[in-house]
Amino acid sequence: MDRRDIDPGKKWDPAIRAAIKSSRYFLVILTRHSVNKRGYLQKEIKQALDLQKEKLEGDRYIIPVRIKDCPIPEQFSDLQCADLFELDGLSKLKRSLVPEADDALIFGATSFGRLPELSIGGVRTPCFFPSISGAAKNSLSPLEHLKILIALDYPAFLVSAFDIINAEPANRKAMLRLLHRAASRGQIILLDSGLYEKKWLRVKNWPRKSFHYAVRHTPCHFAFCYDNPSPTGTASKIASAIVSATIHDKNAGQIRSIVPVVHSTKSKLFPSICTQIIKRLDVRMLAIPERELGAGIVAAAQTIALVREALNRTGRYYSLHILGAGNPLSVLVYSACGADSFDGLDWCQTVVDHTTARLYHTMQLDFFAHQTQFGTVNEMSYFARASAHNLLFYKNWMMNIQKQILVGSLNELLDRFVPSETISNLRRALPSNAHFNKRV
Repeated sequence: MDRRDIDPGKKWDPAIRAAIKSSRYFLVILTRHSVNKRGYLQKEIKQALDLQKEKLEGDRYIIPVRIKDCPIPEQFSDLQCADLFELDGLSKLKRSLVPEADDALIFGATSFGRLPELSIGGVRTPCFFPSISGAAKNSLSPLEHLKILIALDYPAFLVSAFDIINAEPANRKAMLRLLHRAASRGQIILLDSGLYEKKWLRVKNWPRKSFHYAVRHTPCHFAFCYDNPSPTGTASKIASAIVSATIHDKNAGQIRSIVPVVHSTKSKLFPSICTQIIKRLDVRMLAIPERELGAGIVAAAQTIALVREALNRTGRYYSLHILGAGNPLSVLVYSACGADSFDGLDWCQTVVDHTTARLYHTMQLDFFAHQTQFGTVNEMSYFARASAHNLLFYKNWMMNIQKQILVGSLNELLDRFVPSETISNLRRALPSNAHFNKRV
């Protein structure tokens, strides 16, 4: 930063004083080492403390931030500290840095009226949660997948309660230790109910109480409810059952944020079910499985647009998560229709071409290995290289979608990557007021 902002030959002290004075906030990073450090650090802190005295009573300026549990210096003893080693420490800090004048953003002020960040966890939207699952079709274990996600510092990921509870004791301890580390570093952890693994691993018994135990003992920021994948009856009956299940899981799991998972054999019922749920529950997010949205991308996109339209009519923004949607092109289209977050196993079961955003069989990494620094690292196993290659794509892909939404040019991305025939079909199928049909 000094090389970028301070011209050669200029003195540091005046430049640093000017930067401190012009900064909206002054964050003091506290560790066991820094609290006893002298020299420039204390000099800059003194300048900030002097400036704090000039501000109006009640103005926030200096924010102590502890990276690890350590003593708080006496000069900050009367200030609330942000503790990044706690699960929600980074989220709290990020919320405190939002200027009061920008409060309107909390209820959506971007091109799509969506939240700039996920309503739970504070991850920028749209966002993708790489799923960790023992049912993934590759040779890596959930523990190995977790190590890759943490090593690459991916901002958010999904882990299954089933995999944690059913892991060997040594592996379970290792996973929990890594999850604590991920949370302390600001990575957002979403806990899945484990019913996916029960189905695909053909396990007869995965009791609800085991899920609740996992929620209570696993570091996570929020969790999906223990859902009923085969509901019957009217939209009202299905909504009532989901509300009861969510409340039960929240109390039994002793967690503040449980996300209702909405199922229906009739996709046309989703808008009604979702609106009835949010009228009865104090939640900020709903989740729907991609496979139940309709037959094909166009039908699924139409359902998402109708659900988003119904949710927005309530006058409050609710985040919409699509379960099992990990194809980059699907994520792009669903984002245009109003979905906010996604999860899937595609990142560890396929190989992505960074140029076209299309997925290929894992055996075909050699065709695309040159696109990232991980593709040809012989010290890594083949599947680890493929996963790292994919994660780098997903991080950049979601940032690109976020950027295009922010500047109002998502259609440029759609026109570049989605076939024109599909675009035409989508525009004919979607409601006339859907975001997809707006030139943004």
